[in-house]
Formats: sequence, C-alpha cells, structure tokens
Amino acid sequence: MATALTTQAQEDAKPPTGQANAGAGEATSGGEYPEVSTFLQSIALDKYKDRFIENGIEDEETILELNDEHLDALKVPLGHKLKILKRIKLVRHDKGMSVPESRQG
Repeated sequence: MATALTTQAQEDAKPPTGQANAGAGEATSGGEYPEVSTFLQSIALDKYKDRFIENGIEDEETILELNDEHLDALKVPLGHKLKILKRIKLVRHDKGMSVPESRQG
C-alpha cells in the first residue's frame, strides 16, 4: 500500500501534459505569457498556466477579472481557488482597484 501512495504522490507532482518538456529558462522567465507565469508562480500554482492560456487568460488584466464562478469553470480545486482569489484581491488592492476594471463605471 505504501508503494501505491508513493506512486500516486509522484504522479501528483508531475506537471500537466504539455509542460513536461518546458525548458528551465521558460519556467523562470514566464515564456510567452510572463504575466500569467509571474502571477501563478507567486502563489506556487504555476501548474495551472496551460489551463489559463487554453481558456484565453493571457495577461494580468484578465486574471484580475476572474471570480469564483470562472475558477469553477476552469475546474480549479477549492483550496487552489481560494489561493488564487486571495492573490487577485491583494493585487487589486495594490493597484487601487475595488472591483475589476470591467465592472467600474
């Protein structure tokens, strides 16, 4: 049974399909979408980068528009969703935004 748990832990630690061949430089520089990489790396959730990009979330402006329902649609687990939403709230506060730009009058 310990072997099964170890194997599952190893599988969980692997990057999502498509990231396994990413170069080390890409992981630190952010590659093609540096704002997405920087945001997700700041909360140790860069494994969601491909999922964000595939869904058109390609820059900080779009990230700051995300809400609970959007992250549900992306199938982000609850704990990770809470981390993302907390970071969004912090970045909005740092930028002096009370609500996303799309909802400002």
